[in-house]
Amino acid sequence: MTYTATIDGTKIVDRKSFHDEFRRVMDFFDGYGRNMDAWIDCMSDMFINGGLTKFDLRKEDVFVLKVSATEEFQRRCPEIFSEFIACTAFVNKERDARLFLELCWRHGRNASFTAEYVAPGFGPPAIT
Repeated sequence: MTYTATIDGTKIVDRKSFHDEFRRVMDFFDGYGRNMDAWIDCMSDMFINGGLTKFDLRKEDVFVLKVSATEEFQRRCPEIFSEFIACTAFVNKERDARLFLELCWRHGRNASFTAEYVAPGFGPPAIT
């Protein structure tokens, strides 16, 4: 089965708002540590035990995480954006999860991918 959640990239302006938005959308548990280690634990747990988010997936399930206004998020918070991509890749590779990203850029151009294949310096698709 495929599950989807949408993160509003316009709401992410710093680390606090990044964790606020993920906690709101994913319904992270009350003890969420609001750091990237805790983020990895919550996102991984969906595929292992369940209970740290509102999603309780089986190992074969797919989770698509859509991020609206990706370009603005990346421009405003490049370090946080890079950490987000790297941590998503970690969840996929180290926790054997099926967490896909759908990044929504301006001009209606979207990029969907499995984050474990993202190279450093990833950016929006070329606008032609």
